Amino acid sequence: MKKLLNSQGLLLFLTLAAALAGALLRRYQLANELLSDGTLVPGSKIHIVLIVLLVLYAAAVIALLRPLRKKRSWQEVFPANRPLNLAQIVCALTLFAGNLFVLLQGTVTGQSVASAFSVVLAKLLPWLAFLAAGCMAAFAGMRMSGQKPSALLYMAVSVYLVVRLILNFQTWNTDPSIHDYGFRLLAAIFCMLGTYQLAGFCLDQGRRRMTAFWTLCAVVCSAIGFTDAVFAGNAGEALVSAALGGFMFVNSVQVLFAVGRRSRPLTDVTPPSDTAETAD
Repeated sequence: MKKLLNSQGLLLFLTLAAALAGALLRRYQLANELLSDGTLVPGSKIHIVLIVLLVLYAAAVIALLRPLRKKRSWQEVFPANRPLNLAQIVCALTLFAGNLFVLLQGTVTGQSVASAFSVVLAKLLPWLAFLAAGCMAAFAGMRMSGQKPSALLYMAVSVYLVVRLILNFQTWNTDPSIHDYGFRLLAAIFCMLGTYQLAGFCLDQGRRRMTAFWTLCAVVCSAIGFTDAVFAGNAGEALVSAALGGFMFVNSVQVLFAVGRRSRPLTDVTPPSDTAETAD
């Protein structure tokens, strides 16, 4: 158990360190090595450092996740922990505020959309975000009150993240330089996959190590995406990135330190045992 807790604590430390290092490196790159058209100045090296950082971080996460044992149900992963659930409600409020900025500005993360379908999605996105924020808060509220959370709540968040990714990618796809949007694309994908995996625990089909991998990587890439938004002066997108990064971090903590036990039928007289669990 001590070894397991050490690996969990080390994972959180590495995640925060990688998020901070990635944000600082990205800030330096935006200010000194990235031109307005997205091309790199001659002799640029920070993009290589960032890629190496993410690859090494992902490899470390995979290695440190190996000791985690299988946890599949919401009872094991989502405790009625007031501080963690309150933190998730704060993330929900931040997501709401960020998309309120977007709605008031009349833009969707600076996108220009062409097709009629994209225009409809762009108009729906802030409202889907408000729904997602409400679902995030409702999920946390249900856990604090001891109720079983519904998988539909996190599925609604996934729908918002899918639509957001579609609209963002339409704009990014016209950008000739991946250096402009690469980390934001990774953050969007990781957040979407992490939320999808989290919903599985409500159906007693959760995959602990897979979920932790996506949510932890989402934290690091969201920190870099937050730097992009701040540098561009986009307050709405900065709040959205902060909200999603915080949301992923809170859920990472719950998945990593899942100490609850799944309730068993009264006819099952075999006591639960940690040693009986197998790794994902």
